[in-house]
Amino acid sequence: MIERMTHVAVVARAADKEPLLKWLYRERGFHVMPIEEGADEWKARFANLPVSSQPGDAAANRIGAVVAFCREHQTRKPDFIDSMLPLKVVGTRDEIAAAVGEADVDVLHDATADLRARLDEENGRLARLASRKESIRQFAFLGDDLPLLHKLRHLDFAVVAASGQGGKAFLLDDRVGRDVAAEAVFADQTHTYYALAAPKAGESALKALIEDHGLNVQPLPAAAKGARDEIADADREIAEAESNLGRLRAEAAAFADAWGRKASLAGGYWERARS
Repeated sequence: MIERMTHVAVVARAADKEPLLKWLYRERGFHVMPIEEGADEWKARFANLPVSSQPGDAAANRIGAVVAFCREHQTRKPDFIDSMLPLKVVGTRDEIAAAVGEADVDVLHDATADLRARLDEENGRLARLASRKESIRQFAFLGDDLPLLHKLRHLDFAVVAASGQGGKAFLLDDRVGRDVAAEAVFADQTHTYYALAAPKAGESALKALIEDHGLNVQPLPAAAKGARDEIADADREIAEAESNLGRLRAEAAAFADAWGRKASLAGGYWERARS
């Protein structure tokens, strides 16, 4: 009587081929028949299945942006040790399921995008106002004559910034005091600002002095009022911008505290779905 043979196909790593064959031969109950197929045939048999992670990518990326926003604005900031380590949020299966149900990815992403845009806009406005105030302060020595800067007809005028003794070397130029008047008008922690003036006739002595010494010319600010009034207006606008920024930061913190944990749990779910 000849027993019916059972055919078994074995797939193993190439590195395990020799140990596998030795074991099969040692057991004596197997008849080994190597399968010889060309490389192209095997590549076709074991080709990767085409699976798209695009749906998971979109959700994971959008909820990731929400989580980043919440960590940036949450009331409780991580301590030094936590900030040096990857942040992990752990929750039960039910809590994760509830977070995924509550945390509408698109709604939360749109809300954080809106908050971030408004914060960036107000921060930008505050920076522009502070820069304008500083530019006015550099010309405050002109007082109520500040609006006349752009109306000068017979005088070349400029304010330049100099730092250190090397930056002040232009004061030793023979043209200073003879062709060009120079006077220190303002100083901060790093620079001294000089007002330079020369008659506007023929070749500009002021322009030549600036070019020869590579002086850093400060842009002339547009001003409808005197320096004191312009600075007062800038201070009022800065106070308004700071107040708006404070309200926006409080709104962002409330959002982050309300959604930070839920968004992190939902983010873990979508990262796993993508994987």
